[in-house]
Amino acid sequence: MEKQKNLLALTPEQLVDVLVRSGFQDMTLELLHSDFELGAPRNPDGTVNLIHYMAWTIKEINGDAESDQTQAD
Repeated sequence: MEKQKNLLALTPEQLVDVLVRSGFQDMTLELLHSDFELGAPRNPDGTVNLIHYMAWTIKEINGDAESDQTQAD
């Protein structure tokens, strides 16, 4: 039986696995590291809080949508 994951402290590899199993089929470790370079949050020990990461992702998506809307106006 697999040990239960702590969703507030996932290794990057565990986070990618959780996201792929949740339907985000395009997620890769390379994409995650790219997100880190763009400012995605990490815990001090290098693990990732799934909730914080998803909130950051949504903010990034909405920020891009708002920029597109501003340019369209």
